Amino acid sequence: MSSAAAPGRTPELLVLKIGGSLFSDKRAGGGTDPEAVADYARQVRDLAAAHPGRVVLVTGGGAACHEVGRTVDPARDPWSALALTAPAFAVRWEWTTRLRRLGVRAVPLQLTGLYGERPDGAEDAHPDAVRRLLEGRALPVLSSDCVLTADGTLRIVSSDEAPALLLDRDPGTVRIVALTDVPGVLTGADDSSPVLPRLDAADPSAADELLWPTGSWDATDAMRGKIRHLAAHARRGAQCVITRGERTGRLTHLFAPLESWPAGERHTEIATDRIPPSRTVLLNPGPVNVHPLVRAAIGSPDECHREPEAAALLASVARKATEVAGGGADTHATVLLTGSGTAALEAAVGSAVPPDGRLLVLDNGHYGERLHAIAATHRIPAKRLEFGWARPVDPAAVERALAADPGLTHVAMVHHETSTGMLNPVAAIGRITTRLGRSLLVDAISSLGVEALDVTADGVDWCVGTANKCLEGLPGISFVTAPRARFEALAGHPARTFYLDLDAHYRAQTGSGSTQFTPALQVLRALDAALDLTLDEGVEARYARYAARAAAVRTGLAERGIRLLLPPEQRAVSLTHAFLDDGLGYRELHDGLKERGYVIYATQGADARGFRIATMGRITDHDVRGLLTALDEVRKEHAAPHPAPSPRPRPGKENR
Repeated sequence: MSSAAAPGRTPELLVLKIGGSLFSDKRAGGGTDPEAVADYARQVRDLAAAHPGRVVLVTGGGAACHEVGRTVDPARDPWSALALTAPAFAVRWEWTTRLRRLGVRAVPLQLTGLYGERPDGAEDAHPDAVRRLLEGRALPVLSSDCVLTADGTLRIVSSDEAPALLLDRDPGTVRIVALTDVPGVLTGADDSSPVLPRLDAADPSAADELLWPTGSWDATDAMRGKIRHLAAHARRGAQCVITRGERTGRLTHLFAPLESWPAGERHTEIATDRIPPSRTVLLNPGPVNVHPLVRAAIGSPDECHREPEAAALLASVARKATEVAGGGADTHATVLLTGSGTAALEAAVGSAVPPDGRLLVLDNGHYGERLHAIAATHRIPAKRLEFGWARPVDPAAVERALAADPGLTHVAMVHHETSTGMLNPVAAIGRITTRLGRSLLVDAISSLGVEALDVTADGVDWCVGTANKCLEGLPGISFVTAPRARFEALAGHPARTFYLDLDAHYRAQTGSGSTQFTPALQVLRALDAALDLTLDEGVEARYARYAARAAAVRTGLAERGIRLLLPPEQRAVSLTHAFLDDGLGYRELHDGLKERGYVIYATQGADARGFRIATMGRITDHDVRGLLTALDEVRKEHAAPHPAPSPRPRPGKENR
């Protein structure tokens, strides 16, 4: 079952549709009943007060809109739908006035400026105004309206269509509840009228034979049209419910899971068992889910990398990356490379160690092993100090190794060893290398932007980072931050590689203000936006955000009897390593979660039951709750009669 029909589901946003028949009688052609509006407005006030910034009101058009709708004739006048504007706004204003008298910050919005169709027929939604009102804890008020069509004319959009405007966000977080008093299959007033508990959105016609017929006066086809629109919303991933509206009732239960609604609240859920996830939640250690501003930046206009605008962009990104790493604007520089984090790491290792130098590699996981492999590829003399997989780095052992061998000029280590989720003691090692006059190179690919790291205070000579992990950018740009004096000293080193020669990149970027080779400019613009967000949020605040998500994941896993690899004091906040003991294999777990919209990561070894959950990027509380619900579903589907022993997991590999 998809998350759209998962038990225990609660919405982040509630779109409340109050049917026009609840406050006017379109058979009689009368106007709006102000007392009915007042009664329902009091219920909406209580709901909005209990969940500020999480409610959108959509009102039916009522009798006034219905009368105008019957006169619209697009064949005669393609703009005749404009006549609906006046009564539709009158209805919105009646609701807005009543709500504001009750102390609600209600604001009416016109769909014409928020919604329409593109020339190719695709939906064109602009819900920024709705979002900003919600962020200000206001209540947006929508209704039926007219909107611009693909051919430039106007058409009527019913109030049941209007919730589509809110589905540009993750539809899985939205619940649409339609209140109505139309008798029939879904809202019968008594037992003489059947109520379906659930209707498959893939086949809404299954309810047709149970719908009550309506008269010729009903231009909107009553319940049939409502069901068709709600089914379309449900197919996109929203949770859609139809229930009966009562003027003296309460609405606060509408945010609760459906199974916990009061027994007397008869309702129908419209859902589809297999709705493709509208948003994939990336719980792998990079790439990550990014902010919309970062995603928008990738669509920047075409440009030439040799123009002044590109040079300004390069300088901007380098300055901001240096600041995030803790370097001074005058004392440090950042060299940007088009390539994954591995490109920058190889450039740093291959360039920083001089021909007469030797490297000490600290190894307690897969990426420590890889540092040694990079050195070996470039035939750099290196000693590997192994602490054992998932074992802490011992600063005393590092100091002994350096004291015993003065020829070890450089030390390389991983800050966040993502094969295990272990955070290594960079500051402690930096104090040792500074005191002994050695140079420290740190792989901060999976830590920079979240974990405490200051290249100046921690004595880091070479810091390697990447865009697409804790900095929350997009893949394709990596960088090396170092003191300018260290970069200048590279001039005397013979190059071990052509493309990854750090000295050549430094000379080009600080000398001519341009890259040595063609950069991925659009990805660079996305990183610029991501760095702005990082600096605005602050590393400490981002750490707190990641830590809260990690704590929720770890608590949820522990409550389910899932063991974690490391003790709390050794864990980074952006990744959790765990493994199952109930017979469920990684492949079944991964595939089941991915089907529900969540991507986790493996550990090394085909038969390992270990898995990793990263909490990098724009992961929300709702995402974590959804993951745990999906995890329960997958474990239930693959429940084994007897627990199987768990082999010791080994580190996995991610693309860096």
